[in-house]
Amino acid sequence: MHVAEQSPRICKDGTLRWYQGDTFTIVFDFHLEDQAGVPIVVKDTDVAEVCFRDFRNEVIAKFIATGSTAVEVEIDSILTKKFKEGIYLIDARFNGEFVTTIMRNNRAVVEW
Repeated sequence: MHVAEQSPRICKDGTLRWYQGDTFTIVFDFHLEDQAGVPIVVKDTDVAEVCFRDFRNEVIAKFIATGSTAVEVEIDSILTKKFKEGIYLIDARFNGEFVTTIMRNNRAVVEW
């Protein structure tokens, strides 16, 4: 008997993996510093976003947090149907007085 691995899980290589049809919530909590190492003060109008794209580079889901660097990603019973078995890319960006790409082309794998 094969036991399923934890779902979702973040692997040693940084890949986010889950089984097709699973529902879950995961929070990406970014701690940002400027070039001098000083923590970024987040304003009420600053926006952090996490975006999932498929192999055609089409956006499958986008999650946004305003006034925070913690982005809650909720894969609910409706959204999970959009994620078929396969490889997806995750991007994250912070837009405020300080603008930066946090993650680019990180992998998410949906398993069967």
